[in-house]
Amino acid sequence: MQGPTPAERPALDALVEQQEKALRKALIAQRTPVFAVHAIQRVHERIDALADQVRRQPGTAIACRAGCSHCCHLRVEAMAPEVFLLARQVQKWPEAERSALQARLDAHAARAAGLAMHQHRLRCPLLGDDERCSAYAARPFMCRKLMSSSVAACAAPEQGAVEDRTMFLQAAAITYGAHKGYGRAKLPNAVHELGQALRVALADPGAEARWFRGDAVFAPLPDEG
Repeated sequence: MQGPTPAERPALDALVEQQEKALRKALIAQRTPVFAVHAIQRVHERIDALADQVRRQPGTAIACRAGCSHCCHLRVEAMAPEVFLLARQVQKWPEAERSALQARLDAHAARAAGLAMHQHRLRCPLLGDDERCSAYAARPFMCRKLMSSSVAACAAPEQGAVEDRTMFLQAAAITYGAHKGYGRAKLPNAVHELGQALRVALADPGAEARWFRGDAVFAPLPDEG
C-alpha cells in the first residue's frame, strides 16, 4: 500500500504526536516496571477501537475471521513491553501448556534466527492446533492492526493482505507514536522478532528489570542489526 498523501499527512502527524505525548507523560509520571509494561495495553485498546470503527463503516468488508491464520506465518515484530506482556500471560498457563510452548519457541528460534522479513514464513509458536492464537488478548500491535479484505490475497505470500487504508495509516501512526513515547521516556523502544524475544523473556526472570534500566535484552532484527 502506498504511503500517506500530502493531504493525509497533517492528520497522521497530529495522531503520532498525540499518542507520543500521552504515553511519554504517563510513563514519566508512573516510573515503575509494571506500569511501563502494562501501559502498552492502552495503545492496544486504541488500535482495537480503531478496528471496530473501520468495521462499522458502510461498505467495508473485512475477511479476517477466527481460524484464518495466513498472517500467523509472517514475521511478527513486537516492542519489549509487548513481549513482556505476553510473557506475563503465558506464565499463568498450566505447566504442561507452558512446557509445550517452550518447546515450540526453542524450535522456532533455531529456524527464525537471521531471517529477513521476506524470508520469514514460519508458523507462529503461539498459534494453536485450532488455528487460533493462544494468547490473543495480549497479541502485539502488528497482529492487531492487520485487517484484510481478501483471504486469497493473504494466502499468496508474494501478494500479501489487501488492507483497509484508514486502518493501515492510522494504526501505523498510533504505533509510531507509541515507539516515540517509550523512546522519549528513555526506555528501549526497538522492535524484535516475537518468537525469539518471547523465548528469552520466559527463560530470563531478570530481563524485564534490565529492560527498564535501559538495557537491550533482545536480539535486534537481522535487517537492522
